[in-house]
Amino acid sequence: MLDEYFRRHKERWLRPLAVWLAGWCHPLAITAVGLLVGLASAFAASRAWWMLALGLWIGNRILDGLDGVVARVGTTQSELGGYLDIVADFTVYGAMPIGLALALDTRAAWLAS
Repeated sequence: MLDEYFRRHKERWLRPLAVWLAGWCHPLAITAVGLLVGLASAFAASRAWWMLALGLWIGNRILDGLDGVVARVGTTQSELGGYLDIVADFTVYGAMPIGLALALDTRAAWLAS
């Protein structure tokens, strides 16, 4: 329900930045930076640096939305870009619960089994 609301407005909110970025930055570079920011968020969560983890997570979500808008504005959309975007998303989605689990179980006994 909220996803549809935000999707409708995402293009309008991110378009000015996307137009500026499209001239000198490839959407796959934004995807890669978004992946790194998301993995940094999972790492911050694993150290129980909650506010940093939240800030990085929000940054990851913004970059994830921005790469597609840049691709559309710069007419550089591709199937490879879409594929790498979803792979990066699921990598971060998988890393985040691991980071949270590491922070919440400091003994990490579950890693030994």
